Amino acid sequence: MTRAYFNSSVQFYRQTRHRIQQRLSGLSARWPDGGKASVLKRIIFYGAGEVAEIGYVCLVETDLQLVGVVDPLRTKPFFGLSIRPPSDIDGRNLAGQAFDRMVVMSFGNPDALVSEISALRVPAECVVWL
Repeated sequence: MTRAYFNSSVQFYRQTRHRIQQRLSGLSARWPDGGKASVLKRIIFYGAGEVAEIGYVCLVETDLQLVGVVDPLRTKPFFGLSIRPPSDIDGRNLAGQAFDRMVVMSFGNPDALVSEISALRVPAECVVWL
């Protein structure tokens, strides 16, 4: 029974990692860089839970640069980055740090997430949903 549970958990992790990797790779490929390879692709994560941890692992296979992490509840650091509250977002800046896209790193209640994200005043075209 324990072995079946772990096998199921590993399978779920693989599927989630694959889905997130596809989304991040697609985001990078569609980045409006004007043909310049040196363009910084600055992103922030909205959410610092397990899904974001998988996303962090997937980032190493992309040219996206994680410049911040926002979470309404978590306060402990996320892979060495400070967690910021949503109130630190002002348009396309997080506590004074510019970002280009906000990647929503949660599979939680979609209605609640849409409500939270809408209140942040981040332009809709800058929000990426998994």
